[in-house]
Amino acid sequence: MTTIAEQANHVKAASGLPAEVVAVFASDQAALAAGGIPTGAAAVGDQITAFTLPDATGKLRTLDELTVDGPAVIVFYRGGWCPYCNLTLRTYERDLLPQLSGHSARLVAISPETPDASLSTQEKDELTYTVLSDAGAQLADALGITFDPSEEGLVAQRALGVDIRTTREDGGTRLPMPTVLIVDRDHILRFVDIHPDYTGRTEVSDILAGLRTLPPSDPTYRATGRSTPTRRSPRSTHTARGRSAIADGRRTIERRIAESLVLTVGAVEKHIQSILSKLDLQQSATDHRRVPAVLAYLQQSD
Repeated sequence: MTTIAEQANHVKAASGLPAEVVAVFASDQAALAAGGIPTGAAAVGDQITAFTLPDATGKLRTLDELTVDGPAVIVFYRGGWCPYCNLTLRTYERDLLPQLSGHSARLVAISPETPDASLSTQEKDELTYTVLSDAGAQLADALGITFDPSEEGLVAQRALGVDIRTTREDGGTRLPMPTVLIVDRDHILRFVDIHPDYTGRTEVSDILAGLRTLPPSDPTYRATGRSTPTRRSPRSTHTARGRSAIADGRRTIERRIAESLVLTVGAVEKHIQSILSKLDLQQSATDHRRVPAVLAYLQQSD
């Protein structure tokens, strides 16, 4: 399996860009790398606020929906104009997505581009997973993973025919750092990987390793966000001594029931004379044998 880093290096080597443009981009990358991860950026253990964003068709999707069956792997990318983003999204489609079902996980990609632009990216890269639009990079900004491209870098992009403002509703240029989050059902971040240098990306193996640290998926989980407790057999909750005591108690109850049945028959015998009279039967020394007939009569009278 070819790593994303290897693919990114190939893109750099084969870009064929003018030397002055390459120099500007290299300077930007070095500056971002030196700046590091922003202070206050999302971190493992943080609980993120629930969000609602439109997908590539304009349908609104919520974080609750994304995590209803298990964790969500959320990928922040800059835009469909970014070659490093495209190779990463395609790699996740090919190498990551088929392995997520074993973790009951869902994959979603988010950029600040419009739903139309997201649809173009989804179709171009042949993505079958969800792609969402984060207008104005507001969600990314709330997570503390955004940056402002240098003016020199934006000018260099426009010289190449790429104006990132045209695919955004806000017309802005603020971008998310390439980031992968794993969010559990309680909206807790279980994995966070932020790359200040936009040519760096999270490898498939790292995401899978992050998923393996999560507890197994609970099949009783429902959309309430809570797990239904597993009900165990009462027998399994007692010791051998306890089970013996329960058995003794059951036998005692059965004996008392039997005694009550005897008393019931005795009560029938006590009043058998009046009952036989109602049945217009002759009294004899074998009246006790007629008890079944009496009981049958009583059943018919119920």
